[in-house]
Amino acid sequence: MLCCSYCGWPNLYDLEADHVIPRSRGGSTVSWNLVWACKWCNRQKGDKTGDEYVAWRRVFPALATHGPYHGYELIPPRYYPMSS
Repeated sequence: MLCCSYCGWPNLYDLEADHVIPRSRGGSTVSWNLVWACKWCNRQKGDKTGDEYVAWRRVFPALATHGPYHGYELIPPRYYPMSS
């Protein structure tokens, strides 16, 4: 089942592609740099790398709480390529 790579949100219709290494920081649009992310995490992540975003969520857990997805816990990032 597809879910957000950062928070585990399981709704397929709220998922979108995210660059683990942002394009603004030299990341490319290749399968190993793309993961599924919910809209909320993708917007909050901005130009952070995946690891930077996960660290940010741990430091600011109140800011990282999903509005409509409240209750989903931070799970370890799963950087599986979108092609797998």
